[in-house]
Amino acid sequence: MDGLDFFAVYRTAGELIAQMRAGHGPVLLECKTVRFYGHFEGDTQVYRPTGEVAKARANQDC
Repeated sequence: MDGLDFFAVYRTAGELIAQMRAGHGPVLLECKTVRFYGHFEGDTQVYRPTGEVAKARANQDC
């Protein structure tokens, strides 16, 4: 699911928690997100297309 949609994650997690508490077994919630920063301090992120981070911040930042 879209991990940047706060309300969707909250709602879905609540539903899954209720299912587990009702005895329906374990579940896995996979939330896909965008990483705004590099892998380490000073990472120049040359492996990302130009403008990808700016576009993600403008359109996907929750």
